[in-house]
Amino acid sequence: MKIWKIAVSLFLVLSCSSAFAEAAERVGEDSSSSYGKPQGVLGDFTFGPQLTFVGFPTPFRFGLETKYANLIGFGMEYGFIPSFSISGVNLSFNTFQGSAKIYPFRGAFYFGLYMGSQSLSFSTATNLSNVPVTLSVNASVFYWTPTIGWKWVQQSGFYWGLDLGWQLALSSSITYSSNPPALVSAAQQTSQGTQLVNDLNSINSLLSSLPSVALLQIGYLF
Repeated sequence: MKIWKIAVSLFLVLSCSSAFAEAAERVGEDSSSSYGKPQGVLGDFTFGPQLTFVGFPTPFRFGLETKYANLIGFGMEYGFIPSFSISGVNLSFNTFQGSAKIYPFRGAFYFGLYMGSQSLSFSTATNLSNVPVTLSVNASVFYWTPTIGWKWVQQSGFYWGLDLGWQLALSSSITYSSNPPALVSAAQQTSQGTQLVNDLNSINSLLSSLPSVALLQIGYLF
């Protein structure tokens, strides 16, 4: 998908969401008090842990979320998929990202921007002249993700929310290694190594532009 198509899609989503945003910001708010938890242990600045479940491309993330005066917020998150094996290929995936958010109505709705990096690793065992060799391939992607989302904050500080966006790669790289190290080039030429490299190249292309979804976020603001 071309970047201009993504930009147009995001614009349409943001435009269509404005009416819902005005209603969503009033969840948990009454006419006689400020939205959510406007004051914390540090006054207008509130902070606390956040857990993300049912997400894509990372199904689980944990980190720290902050808000100031119900107007702006920042966060940091680490996410991962536990290592697992398929047909003799070991896979692992992790991501680290930071975020900035603005709450234009000082309520639940926000515009956000994430920036971070993802690392996807494959490894497999092969043989070179009866010498066992492990070939590892790692794809790293540095990305940014424009988002819209909602955080429904209770006066106690507990909140839940969701986040929708589109991840776009700013840069990417693929590195190879082997054990023993001197056999990395030869290992890439084996049938297992060739298949591994081809698979990772295909997945790396997918990571360059894809939806970013977090259907359930929960946390607490102090």
